[in-house]
Amino acid sequence: MYVKRVKIYEFRNIRDVEFGPFEEPGSLAELVALTGPNGGGKSSVLELIAYVTSTVLGNHFEPSRGSSTDFRGVVTFGFRDSEIDFLKRIEPSSTGIAVEMVDRAISTRSLDVTFDLGLVQDQPAYACQRIGAYLRQYYQRSVGLFIRADRGGSRRYFDRQEVFNYGSTRLAAHADQYSFRSPDQQYQDIYNHLTQLSYHHNAELGRVTKLERAGEASIRDYPPDPLDPYTDLLDRVFPGYSFADQEAGIPTDLFISLPSGHVIAFNELSSGEKEVFLLLSFFIRHSVRNAVILIDEPELHLHPQLSRALVREVQRVSPGSQVWMATHNAEIIDEVGRDKVFYMSRSLEDGAISVSVESEHTSQVSSLRHLFGDTGYVGVGRTLVFSEGQATSADRKTFTRLFPDSGSSIKIVPVGGVESHLRVNSAILALLEDTFAWVQFYLVRDRDYLTEGMVEKYKSKSRGKIHVLSRCQIENYLLEFDIIADVLADMYDIRQPSSYWRDRFGALARQMSGEVASSLVAYRLNQIVAPQDFSLPKLNAGKPLVAEDGSFLEERLQTLKEYVHRRTAGVSEVISEQLKWSKLESKIDSWLGEVAACFSGDADGWVTLFPGKDLLSRFVKEGDLGPPVLLINGILKEMANRGFAPGELHEFVARATKGEPLV
Repeated sequence: MYVKRVKIYEFRNIRDVEFGPFEEPGSLAELVALTGPNGGGKSSVLELIAYVTSTVLGNHFEPSRGSSTDFRGVVTFGFRDSEIDFLKRIEPSSTGIAVEMVDRAISTRSLDVTFDLGLVQDQPAYACQRIGAYLRQYYQRSVGLFIRADRGGSRRYFDRQEVFNYGSTRLAAHADQYSFRSPDQQYQDIYNHLTQLSYHHNAELGRVTKLERAGEASIRDYPPDPLDPYTDLLDRVFPGYSFADQEAGIPTDLFISLPSGHVIAFNELSSGEKEVFLLLSFFIRHSVRNAVILIDEPELHLHPQLSRALVREVQRVSPGSQVWMATHNAEIIDEVGRDKVFYMSRSLEDGAISVSVESEHTSQVSSLRHLFGDTGYVGVGRTLVFSEGQATSADRKTFTRLFPDSGSSIKIVPVGGVESHLRVNSAILALLEDTFAWVQFYLVRDRDYLTEGMVEKYKSKSRGKIHVLSRCQIENYLLEFDIIADVLADMYDIRQPSSYWRDRFGALARQMSGEVASSLVAYRLNQIVAPQDFSLPKLNAGKPLVAEDGSFLEERLQTLKEYVHRRTAGVSEVISEQLKWSKLESKIDSWLGEVAACFSGDADGWVTLFPGKDLLSRFVKEGDLGPPVLLINGILKEMANRGFAPGELHEFVARATKGEPLV
């Protein structure tokens, strides 16, 4: 199960806000971030989702603070393919669930949980609770976790009596009961568990060894070390760290060997190191996957670089999960991606809380962008790829979704369009000529309406470091109609063959062909009369132009003016020649012919030439399918699940990852 939509009518100071709809998480964990100033309601939203989720799953929930107001709303839970298959196999009459509720869950792939003062109000909510309880038993692992912000780095002690409870604490039911409890209880449980793993493993090895000597066991009966997954985690997050076995008797503490060779008690690590390791270990202990995970302030005690590492490891150790985070951390917001960041703030006038997302371009989002700066927040990677174009958030999302394995070596940095970021792009072009320390720089830009000749000029500006897309915009690579057909069927329950959707997009393209033709002509004319080179020779180098009394030295002044006159006259002649109608008309006819050729016969050149962002936006608007970003996310997720990436982009990423020149 995952959270598909949250509607809060009333809870604390939150009134009438909505989050979602969210798509089913893919192979990697899906991230959702709530950000904004303190008092904006971020923690309240997580607490409410945690309460409803724990109720549905049949877990014990311990509230961290009370609520003096009514508490009303709806949380819609979605079901994955595997869960739908499970629902088809259960017998409703034996579970107390109404048959129509199971049928509804299967047909809509979701059910609503309505809450009012915490009470279940209708049959769908009751059915969802029962289904959640059955899924929890079916999975035999935690499918929901809540990690609160009131956790601390206080010293942990191991109670030796826990040695005798080891058998029961290894059961899934034991671990699951801590899913929604206080952080102190959660962390103490994982600390106790880790402290005694080696002790009991050694005891089991001794038992099997005795049986082997007696001929009653073989080497195949030796158990794997249960500490191995935690050892791997420790080395991934803190390279060179390892566990140290300091005691042969009953354990008293957990010990860590540092890269220097020193051995210290786990409690002597920094608060940030303990925070990250215990939190991620908690996920491994619960075998978390396909779960709803809520983390309040994951960056607590953490250095910025460690915050990023934490988010990436959460995705790694909880595949298929939906991870909600309330955060103030710029690194985490950058890792999540702006389309999954909700900005929450409280009005100073009436205390009302508002929620906005990146696609709404609100003043709050502008403030968030201001925090990152014009070029976006940059985390240093082995390779920095500057993405130049008007829709650069889609560029970043496309590369990170389709090439998740390159995330540790390539960082996509949005910089906006050429026209609005001339100074930024000038700096980038300078960087492309060199490396900064060990960092490689590349630039990817939209094709827009550039001609082949114009593209070659762009490529010639650097030594194999600029890639111009072969299609108009990055969104054009999402116009894969087999994938679009599946996404529309899964997300919106609209089922038509891919040929039908190709025809629908083609009709939209033909409808906007007049606008495209005008834009194409205007774009290329602007390229013709683009800023000209008015550079002048270093006249009178080393010689003053102004006399001691402040007057100009006439001879030198006149020489400068003559050079300027000749230079501007020459540029004027060139532009006038280029804009002569006798020459220009044939060019325009040729350009317009490109637009017409997109529709001749069975041609679909509009997929390449027409702006993909506009096509997708118009398609979504025509079908009343909500914000375009939902469909775009769905297409990207399906492409990622299929391992489908356009060959052109794959070639670029492969070369950039290796630091090779582009073709």
